[in-house]
Parts: sequence; C-alpha cells; structure tokens
Amino acid sequence: MRYLNDWFYADLSQQAHVGGTGLMKRASALILDRNDIERGKTLTKNKYSWLGQSFALMLALASEMEANFHFGLKERINYLWGLVDSAIVVAKEMHDKRYRELLRVSE
Repeated sequence: MRYLNDWFYADLSQQAHVGGTGLMKRASALILDRNDIERGKTLTKNKYSWLGQSFALMLALASEMEANFHFGLKERINYLWGLVDSAIVVAKEMHDKRYRELLRVSE
C-alpha cells in the first residue's frame, strides 16, 4: 500500500485540494480565452486521463490484495493488466515497475 500511496497520493491530493500542479491540471479547461473546441478537447483529454488513473488504481489495489491474501486470481488480474498496458500509460508503468513480478504465476 505504501507503493500506491507514493505513486498516486501526491498528484491526486494536489488535484483534490486544488493546489500547485493540481490547480493547473483541473483548471486548464476553464481558462477564459480558450474557444469551445479547445475547451472540449481539453475536457475530453482530462476525462480519459482520470478514467485511466482510476482504472489503474483499482487494478493496483486488486493486485495488492491478491498478492497478500492469495485469492487465486493472479491469472485474471494479469489478463486485465495485459489489456490496459497498451492503452493506459500509467498502468503500464505501474505494471512494469511492481505488478509484473509480484503477480508472476509459478508453473
């Protein structure tokens, strides 16, 4: 859990408390001199980024629980990691850094 705290907490805390870089990330679509097309593109980009982060976090939590409690779901969780690795950059980074080895299925 310390790993997840280090990976996600600082960024998400900044965004939730609208401080520092979090303010820039959340407010970028609300800049007054942007036209509607640019604003829409920024909002769509932010939405996909937040969805990706949320999915990666849920998958990481499932991986941590599997690694600690051994529910027998390694193969299913590895399958999900395989699906998201090519689509969500943060998920691939997390998988490569921690979960690929942690969830290795012994033969």
